[in-house]
Amino acid sequence: MKGLSVFLALSLSATSLVTAQVGTVGMDARGPHFFSRVGGRMVTIEPARVSLLGVRVDARFEDVTLRDALRSLSVQSKMQFAFSRDVAGLDRRVRMDARGLTLAAALTELLFDKDLDVVITTDNRLAIVTRAHREIVPAGTIRGTVVDSASRAPVAGVTVSVLGAQIRTRTQIDGQFTLVGVPAGTQTIELQRLGYRRVTRAVDVLDGQTTTIDVALPQTASTLDEMIVAGTVVETRRRETPVPVAVIEEEQIHTPSRTRLDQMFRGDIPGIIGIEGSPNQSGTYLFVRGRASLDLENLVKVYVDGVELPTTALISSLDMQNVERMELLRGPQATTIYGSDASGGVLLIFTKSGALGGPRLSGSASIGTSASNFVSHSPVTTEDRLTLSGGGQGFTYSVGGSLLSSGAYVEQGDIREAGFNGRATFLQGPFRFSLTSMYSNRVIGMANPPGFKVLAPLVPEYGVSQNTDFTTTNQLLGASATYAPDERWQTSLTVGWNGISDRGQRYKPRRASPGDTTYSMSLETLDQLSARLNSTLSVRPSPGLTSTTTGGIELARGASGFLGADFYDRATDFQQPVEGTSFVSPEQLTNNQGYFAQEVLGVNDRIFLTGALRVEHNSNFGANEKVIWAPRAGVAYLIDLGSQATLKPRAAFGTSLRPPRPGQTGGAASPFFVQRANPNLRPEVQHGFDAGFDLDLEKGALSLEATYFNQTAKDLIDQTVLSYADPAKGTSNITQYQNLGKVGNRGLELGVRSRLGIAELTASYTYTKSDVKSLSSAYQGLLIPGDELLYVPRHTAGGTLAFDLPSFMNRRTHRATRLELGATYIGSRRTEDPVGFVSCLYKLAPCIDDTPSQRDYWPSLPGFVKLRAGVTQPVNDRLAVFLNVDNLSNRQDGELLKESPSRGRAILFGARFGE
Repeated sequence: MKGLSVFLALSLSATSLVTAQVGTVGMDARGPHFFSRVGGRMVTIEPARVSLLGVRVDARFEDVTLRDALRSLSVQSKMQFAFSRDVAGLDRRVRMDARGLTLAAALTELLFDKDLDVVITTDNRLAIVTRAHREIVPAGTIRGTVVDSASRAPVAGVTVSVLGAQIRTRTQIDGQFTLVGVPAGTQTIELQRLGYRRVTRAVDVLDGQTTTIDVALPQTASTLDEMIVAGTVVETRRRETPVPVAVIEEEQIHTPSRTRLDQMFRGDIPGIIGIEGSPNQSGTYLFVRGRASLDLENLVKVYVDGVELPTTALISSLDMQNVERMELLRGPQATTIYGSDASGGVLLIFTKSGALGGPRLSGSASIGTSASNFVSHSPVTTEDRLTLSGGGQGFTYSVGGSLLSSGAYVEQGDIREAGFNGRATFLQGPFRFSLTSMYSNRVIGMANPPGFKVLAPLVPEYGVSQNTDFTTTNQLLGASATYAPDERWQTSLTVGWNGISDRGQRYKPRRASPGDTTYSMSLETLDQLSARLNSTLSVRPSPGLTSTTTGGIELARGASGFLGADFYDRATDFQQPVEGTSFVSPEQLTNNQGYFAQEVLGVNDRIFLTGALRVEHNSNFGANEKVIWAPRAGVAYLIDLGSQATLKPRAAFGTSLRPPRPGQTGGAASPFFVQRANPNLRPEVQHGFDAGFDLDLEKGALSLEATYFNQTAKDLIDQTVLSYADPAKGTSNITQYQNLGKVGNRGLELGVRSRLGIAELTASYTYTKSDVKSLSSAYQGLLIPGDELLYVPRHTAGGTLAFDLPSFMNRRTHRATRLELGATYIGSRRTEDPVGFVSCLYKLAPCIDDTPSQRDYWPSLPGFVKLRAGVTQPVNDRLAVFLNVDNLSNRQDGELLKESPSRGRAILFGARFGE
């Protein structure tokens, strides 16, 4: 009997699912029908597509009333049941014995042959109504497929909704969607997805029938309708965000004139500039709206597929071919959502996850050389990449690898790198699950800056080769799960691990002196675990009013350590060192917890008000510092200036924080100093506002942005000496980290992007003044109030002008010849001249003053312009060749320090296939 009951329930449920797809015609009149209220009327729904009815319950009833059985289901499903006043028969006795049924199946059996139906009310209650009193609205089904208008490839994750009916779904991996229970008549459906223009279509829906449509979704035309993530943690139209967000699309990343990911921040994007600072080509220093700290620690927080990177320095090691999109949110407002170390903003990097279809191989191979005034040969560069991607029903994947090598343009300043990356995405109904993995191994040669050689009489090591390699290994694993039963509610969980090791080894003695037989090694490690959970609910409390509420929690745990050793081998045999010294730093643990909530109110799709608050604690805070609050507020307003122009004024305020570095709060001791603990050490805090506007003309043909920002960073951390060593007493320096300073950052950001015919222009200009406001009496550095911070240029600018021309080699190909011209301008900036100062102190060169001060050797480096050019020429639809020339004018002056030159004119030639 038990088996028969279960079979009957499942059979009736299955019958309902099949017949509901073609309307009310043909439904079993003896079983309950399921409805939803739409605009005060009821339309037929398919139970399998309603998550509320998919909850599992145990229907085990032995001679109980129907009322009690329904109450039991209400308790198990946590759903409220309501009964129409005229419902009869609730006292009749029922029997049922089944486990693990869906709520829909259990209701189907209990209400079978009782002339009762189920209605989902607007407040998500289940109403049991008499069949005679239902008002059935004629309804039908809409099925369709969404493809990219340019490539015709299926587009997954598109939100498809019926306007005014609160009926929504999302497209699957194959681009298909189904809307059930759509009221008959002419209905308007809306389609939205990140990176694409919002599209509406009028569809004639017939009662009991299925209407099929195909929609070609164009990529975003109007910049204000573009879907972005960085302003919040879920896909949001740019028009709703009160802060400036820069979006770098795939076509900009994979340009012929860029060879490294951090080169994207060389002037095209307002507010951020990358300055080369080392002759080993390992990357650039990123400055966002000046400096909010006394050290050069990068203050941009970076996420790859939702997993936090522990340091910005890893950006240059990411494989450009694997990156699909980047978003940069500038300013302290990012901290409220993304947490500590986001004083300058947050950079979100999204990697490729493949596309539906059979396995597809793509890649590139290239070789080149660069000019150099510091080596006798022309250093050779090679870059080889390979990616395999594809997908099937409900999943996509992309895996790839790369081998890169760049010859030394200063002695021993070479770099060799091997990398691997992979991502897989699975989509099943409302669930989306993705896995991300990355690995890179970089061997970087330690080079002497050429300008340091004048110090060789004083420091012999500067006159010889360093014979040292640093091997940096980075491993990243991440998993993300999203549950989005409809457009109104979305919950996501992301967990990740990032492991970094930096191993230095002097592989043979430098021979700086006859007795120099020193080998050395060092190992610095950093492991970080992170988890992020957030949930978003979007509702429409009344016509013209929308509410989007987001809450979340973010946890991170990091462990860092250092080991160093020197070996002195009198026999010059590295395998048998006879004496040595070592230094081991104890493992430093960092725990961080952050909790945030954000509310966005929209009025008539024109006014958007944002308010948010974050509370955070970090184990590196001083013992007396408990938690830090980081509020955020902003407003955006849309003004229509005509059918082809939209203006969005905006303003926002925010507070960011940067905890002390590991080890700065506690005490420590070494042979050279004693560090005292500071239980009152506070995090560095930056607060401020920005205001400006975004202007869109001709639906994206021309977009402009302008932003004024004014920010203050206080409680800046620096080390001070409490007492100096006394050799007679055998004491060491006693130091302590303290909050010692305040700086201000203010300026103007301008950006323009234009797409007119075959030409595309992206350009920016930024003015930044970053100066010291005040310093504690305990501060012992060289800065004084009023000083502009070193290395920060007041003026930066840049841009790229691209042309898409008919293919010169094969006019039948669908791909265009792309020609790019680019420029980077970095204005004058103050810097340090350590060589000049030391040369003066030790009489290696004349002094500037009879009483020299290190401040005398803070020169201003002149501004410069660097030009680049690139061309991609398609051979056919699967193969293209490219030529890239960087630093056309062959300027090799140092950008951060004049003694550390930059790479000369670099030429790279190669081929790409499969794109």
